[in-house]
Amino acid sequence: MQSEIPAALVRAAQGGSLPAFETLVQRFQDMAVAYSRVLLGDYHLAEDAAQDAFVQAYQRLGQLDDAAAFPGWFKQIVFSCCMRYRRRRGAPVQQANQDYLADPRPLPDRALEHKERATLLEGALAALNETEKTALNLYYIREYTVREIAAFLEVSPSTVQKRLRSAQNKLHGRLLTMTRRHIAHEAPSQDKTFTRRVLTQVEANCQGWTHSLVGSLHGVLKATGADWSLAQLHSVLGYAFHFCILPDGGRTWQYAVIEWELFFPLLDRLGFETQHFQAYLGPRGADFAKPPTAAELNKLREDTWRAVCNSIDQSLPAIAWSPMTRAQWEEGVGGSEWGLLVGYDEKQRTYTVHHRWRDNKPYTVPFDAFGQCDDDTGWYYAIAFGQHTPPDEQATVSTALADAVSFAQGKRYDKDQCCYPVAAVGFAAYEVWRQTLLQGQAAADATRLNADELKHNRQHAAAYLRQSAHLFEGPAGQACTDAAACYDMEVASLAEVQHSARAAHQAGKFTAADRRLAAAGVAAAAEADKLAIGHIEAALPLL
Repeated sequence: MQSEIPAALVRAAQGGSLPAFETLVQRFQDMAVAYSRVLLGDYHLAEDAAQDAFVQAYQRLGQLDDAAAFPGWFKQIVFSCCMRYRRRRGAPVQQANQDYLADPRPLPDRALEHKERATLLEGALAALNETEKTALNLYYIREYTVREIAAFLEVSPSTVQKRLRSAQNKLHGRLLTMTRRHIAHEAPSQDKTFTRRVLTQVEANCQGWTHSLVGSLHGVLKATGADWSLAQLHSVLGYAFHFCILPDGGRTWQYAVIEWELFFPLLDRLGFETQHFQAYLGPRGADFAKPPTAAELNKLREDTWRAVCNSIDQSLPAIAWSPMTRAQWEEGVGGSEWGLLVGYDEKQRTYTVHHRWRDNKPYTVPFDAFGQCDDDTGWYYAIAFGQHTPPDEQATVSTALADAVSFAQGKRYDKDQCCYPVAAVGFAAYEVWRQTLLQGQAAADATRLNADELKHNRQHAAAYLRQSAHLFEGPAGQACTDAAACYDMEVASLAEVQHSARAAHQAGKFTAADRRLAAAGVAAAAEADKLAIGHIEAALPLL
């Protein structure tokens, strides 16, 4: 790592440059893992906590005013993530010294050697306090300078030198040499795995497919102080584990089934008391329900107003579909999707609307003038939120993973009775998709878009399983971790499909060779998906 982090690099990352942020990850990954290792006493937990810290840092970069302060600012995020892992496990900050010394990746024939080394060093390391262990780990995991370590720990270089000398004096000679080698062996910079996982989680939680309904719900949950990630929300509501395909392999809107068929009953999983207000106001609204009379519509809007204002008064935004007037829609306000109602003006009787995943600034809309701008159905829908009772996290995981299996087996819903008809769901959908490619039906651009959306959904699934693994001990947690690794493989296969289809689309020709390549990628994705579901099935009886 260079002696100083260029301010331009941090500012580029703040501007959304993923390559710049990747460079920051590469420079700080060893430091983050070493510091987490001291706090948590477990290598695997330390890696996961450090990965979470990088994702949170990416999300919060806009809050950092002084680019030069990045190291110390980031250290505080790492510390907070470690404390959260500690609370989840209900374990002390540091575990037994022998666990602290255990090699994270020992070979079977070297197990005895590692055990003996751990026993040998246990007594010596017990004499080090936390600040000495921190200095020693940061210094030996990589060639960080004293100044770099001081900037990260937010102490003076002389303080770091003093702590380091004290630790070295207590661990001298052969013990110091063994400790130094052990610490260096744990550096995640030895390969690209750690950085790749961080960037995958950033894509899943910060840059990936986040539909406006999920984005809006995430805003409501954040308002309660609930620590829900986007990956967690996508998974609990089913987006992350769902896959379906149209008969010709055409552009398939994966979210349509979730949001039109399954979504609203699933809201109970989030722990909110909710009030729903709905009507169909357009010329085709009668296809769905009897249109309200003028008096019924006026009452509905008044009831909505009172409930939404009450929700906002409790510091909870409300959610509404297409909250804008016809004139605003024609002017290109860009709100023809779900949005947050974050404020109101009692005199003007207007809502303040904000879309978390759009660049448009907050705007106002009259309480009785939205619901007729998006299409012929004229859907009016608003959700007001009340008391929030955090759900049991382990039970929520168990239910979400049971749904994952049902989606994969095509049993979660009846595709023939669904409001969004598709040819196949789950495992069967991969084979239909593969056949449409080989038979020349699926277009290159539709293939690219389908692969892209499924890739991001599976990234959410992988991130959620890694997050959930820490809730369970033993084989159950390991099965979740193994399933996440399989979803990583699926993501890689889908990226290849996406790449080949994009190239074919740009060339204006989807050749037979291109199609065979894409079909092979779909087959590989299907196999990885089956492996992931197998691990989830193994975990479910143990949860």
